[in-house]
This record gives sequence, C-alpha cells and structure tokens, in this order.
Amino acid sequence: MIAYGRKTIRKLAPRLGAEASAAELVDVLNNSLNNPVLSSILDSASGPPIPGSLPRPSDHRTAGSVTADATKPKAGTSVKHSTPPSSYVDTGLIEELARVQDSAQWNLEKLVKLLRELNDNHQRSNQYSCHALLRTVLNHIPPIFGQEKFSQVAATHGGQTDKRHLRALDTFRAAADDVLHRTIRKNRDLIEMDDLPPRTPVNALVRIVIDALEVKGNVGNDDPVDSRTVTE
Repeated sequence: MIAYGRKTIRKLAPRLGAEASAAELVDVLNNSLNNPVLSSILDSASGPPIPGSLPRPSDHRTAGSVTADATKPKAGTSVKHSTPPSSYVDTGLIEELARVQDSAQWNLEKLVKLLRELNDNHQRSNQYSCHALLRTVLNHIPPIFGQEKFSQVAATHGGQTDKRHLRALDTFRAAADDVLHRTIRKNRDLIEMDDLPPRTPVNALVRIVIDALEVKGNVGNDDPVDSRTVTE
C-alpha cells in the first residue's frame, strides 16, 4: 500500500464525508495511483514524502514497479531455484516396472498403481494411507518369489544387503497392522509419517521385484514354487 500516514488520512476523511469507512479510505489511497484528481488531493494533504517510503502518485510510478525492481536479481548474482522433494518410491523404478509387463506373465497393473498411489499420498502426508498402501504392496508380491508371505521372502531371498532391506520392511508390518487393525480408543493415535520405512529399502524392494521378474522361468506360475528356483 502507498505510504500515507494517519495525518493524511485525517485530512482526506472530511473530503469523503464523516461516515467514510476504513475500507473506503484504503480504496481511495489505492485508486489514487491512476486518478489525477485524487492524486492532487493526497499530495496537498500529505506534505513531503516520508524517507524510505514507497513512491506517491506524483512520482508517476506504481508500487508494483517498485516491487518488481526490488525483487529483480542484481547483475552477476545467481538465482537459486528450489528443488522439488524426491518421491518416496523412485518414479524411474515404477516406470521400469511398468515396462516389464511386456515380458512378464504376472499382471503388474495393480502393483504399479499401488506404488503410484503411495507416492501421491506420501506427497500429501497422508500417514494412514501410506501405511496401508505399503502394507498392501508387501502382501501383494510374494508369489513373484514363489512364496505365500512376505516374511518368507525376507528370510529366503537375496544376498546380505537385500536381506537387510527386506527384513526392515518385514519389521514395518507391525506399524502397518497398528494402522489397519487397532480400533478406536480414548488416547491420541501415535502413528506419523516418520513411522514409514526410509526410501532406501522401499526402492530396493522394487529393484528386487524387477530383477526377479526378468529372471527366465520366474513368470506365469500362479502357485508358489520352490524359492531355490529363483536366482539372482
């Protein structure tokens, strides 16, 4: 807003009438930029400009132009752009998983959608949805590894590093079960976004799934098979 003080407003008020509201005074001050009559009234009422204040209408500039000049970066200075936060599940991995559908006999449509919905809800900080969706993913994939339960996948599949990631996700199931199965109570619920596993084991799981789907012979069997037939 233009820098006119209380004295200016008091002098201007009689010209508008004793009943002029504060909103009307503000409108007058704002509209004076393009109204030569109001500009002359304000100039005569306000006296000399206040040091450091925004320009008045007699300066023939708008407050918007001053704001633009003030925010314009100086020559030789770099402009910093904020980097959007990374998605919870790597979007490149999700797209790679979707492409595997062409060679896999498993229907991956539901899995891909679950992962995309997980990212969407994570961006919105929907902690209950995130817990439920990740738990659903863990329940959904064991047949790819010839198993019925994710705990079996975590115990039997992969090398030492992969096992650590899978066991971390298997441990997370307790928090997810809390979200899904705990009934209402008088105390505040304690589940938060921070209770989700880090991105690393989740992305490692998607990578492991893609690798398993690309292994020859590990497609098209709806029944669990001996995990020893699945090689890395």
